[in-house]
Amino acid sequence: MLFTKKQMLLIVAVTFVAKLGLALYFSHLLFCQYHMLKWGILAKDGGDTFSYLGVMDNLYTHGEYYFWNGANKVYAGRMPYYGALYFVLRIFVSAKIAYDVYAVLQIALDALATVVFAQLCFEIFRKKIAFLVGFLLYFCSFNFFMFTIDLWTESPSLSFLIFFLYFYQRFFMEKKWTHVLWASLFLALMTVLKPYFVLIYPVFFLSVWFLLNRRLSESYKVILLGLPLLILLSPWIVRNFVTLGKFIPAQEGMYAGYNYPESYYAYVDFAASWGGGIVFWEPDEAGCYFLVHMGFQCRYSLPDYALANGYSRAEVESVRQKFLEVQENYSPELDEVVAAEFRRLTKIYKREKPFMYHVGSRFIFFKKFFLHTNLYNLPIHSGFNCYSRYQEVFKVAQFGVYALALTLGTFGLFTQTAKGKLGFLFIAFPLILTAFFVGFRTHTEPRYVAHVYPFLLIGLSAILISFIERLKTLKAT
Repeated sequence: MLFTKKQMLLIVAVTFVAKLGLALYFSHLLFCQYHMLKWGILAKDGGDTFSYLGVMDNLYTHGEYYFWNGANKVYAGRMPYYGALYFVLRIFVSAKIAYDVYAVLQIALDALATVVFAQLCFEIFRKKIAFLVGFLLYFCSFNFFMFTIDLWTESPSLSFLIFFLYFYQRFFMEKKWTHVLWASLFLALMTVLKPYFVLIYPVFFLSVWFLLNRRLSESYKVILLGLPLLILLSPWIVRNFVTLGKFIPAQEGMYAGYNYPESYYAYVDFAASWGGGIVFWEPDEAGCYFLVHMGFQCRYSLPDYALANGYSRAEVESVRQKFLEVQENYSPELDEVVAAEFRRLTKIYKREKPFMYHVGSRFIFFKKFFLHTNLYNLPIHSGFNCYSRYQEVFKVAQFGVYALALTLGTFGLFTQTAKGKLGFLFIAFPLILTAFFVGFRTHTEPRYVAHVYPFLLIGLSAILISFIERLKTLKAT
């Protein structure tokens, strides 16, 4: 160990205090502009908070685990693991206090993850400077730090990822079974927060098997690594089967039981066919053009590549107007008509522009996920009420780290894996996650691939450490 346990605890404590101060400052800037998002002194509505914590409020108040989707009670929309502690807190304190306790706990977990990431860099590169480089890179990731005040699963799942990587790397280097057991626990925690991480299990099992020299006698141990997830999911699966008479291992469908009309799903498929984004709050996204929104100025116009010979811009505009009417004044008959028209447009586009449909649109989605400034969470904008020019320092630091991580970090990640300093899981994990969302073509928010970012920071750490070592060598000569 680079530090004693007491020293590490002190570093974590100092990091927590610094991050708590940073969170108070950023939340002040955010609520100064968007007061309606304020759920506490620190805590912010994450958009999906009602489906994660609202279920616990209903369980506490009415004795039923559900959230209201605007039309029906959804009994298996979200798993209870994120909100479990909130339910306990509600027994003793008000919802507002419980929200802030959650935010503080997420900040504390993030502070611990920052130090663990720094220690992970030290374990990989075995140089004292690696700890400092890793610490500074993760600490300066302000955009993802903003998730700590959001009341949903983004922040804790990122922290659990760091713990998973730390213990997996320890297993990679030392082959101690206890390390991989801890890794399996944190992967299970990530998966119950975000079910799509189940995709990582095959490569996790395979990588462990390879590290155990591919001995068949050790195969049963690899299967045992799925036990933490099975143990966590079992009560939820049994509850759903007993209560609802259904086998629901995670949630009700891809959209967690949210109340979307049929025309919405058809619209998503149509927009995805040519790479259109579906978020309504981005003024330059298709979602801003097709979806009803309040208070957002839309600058979007349908691009030429979204059109095909089989339909005109006027036809798309006609379907759009009907779709807006469905959203404002729902009618089952009109919903069915709009859904059918969107499907017709999608079918025409797929037939006439197969390359764009199958390949080009996915390149556009890749761009939306990664080729951006990575500042979308930071509450710093020249038009904001509490803006001051010095705040740009945070944006410059964040953009600089992200740009280097995306470029040098990618190169460093591949080279370090090729040199044998990292297991192939460090390459497979981000590739699987990226391929899943790029291939899926429905969700366009960069946060869905935020878990790729720590891998890039590891690669960037390698490059920076090498650069620092060369400078030292030059000075010595």
